[in-house]
Amino acid sequence: MYKPAQSPTETPTDRQSTPLTAVERGPEWMAAYCCTAWCTMDHSSPGATAEWHQAAPAIIPPLKARHDDGNVEPFLTAHVTTSNGEPDVFGVHTELWIWSGGESYELDEEQTDQLIANIESFLPRLRGARALLAEARKGDCPRDPAAGSRAESESEPADGLREVEDAKAAPACCLPEPSPSAGWAGGGTPERPVQAVHSAK
Repeated sequence: MYKPAQSPTETPTDRQSTPLTAVERGPEWMAAYCCTAWCTMDHSSPGATAEWHQAAPAIIPPLKARHDDGNVEPFLTAHVTTSNGEPDVFGVHTELWIWSGGESYELDEEQTDQLIANIESFLPRLRGARALLAEARKGDCPRDPAAGSRAESESEPADGLREVEDAKAAPACCLPEPSPSAGWAGGGTPERPVQAVHSAK
């Protein structure tokens, strides 16, 4: 059955440096899993599928040893993949599966050529950006913790004053109504206000 591109389930450190191909595993393996000669998937491992077959991937390693969320997946992965589950029903589909940062793409030869051209066009621009970065960083300076603390403390009174001014400027309809339990000034309620009492002279 045809499946959309799947994100890698193994990280580079999990893979063998030279994974075995189906041919190296032998004809019995290939027959058991209808495996392509170049497939390097271990279809016998728990949870593995034999509905598609992948070659050893081309990988751009992670830019960080470990992301903030603990993820260590490659920055970019490309697998030649054949989907041949129930071929009499769904046919056989071979594509280049690209996976990067949660996004997946399934490319044919023409689309792969376009991707290669885009990457080759990008590299000189990336090198130029790197040169500009190195030059621009010469003007950088470290943060002054003391100055930062002073700036934060000085902004606190201004923030409080701004809140007061905002409250004054708010329309009357937006001001909170007085709580009924608070009563009227001098006591009583709107229905039974307290009458003023004058002491006899």
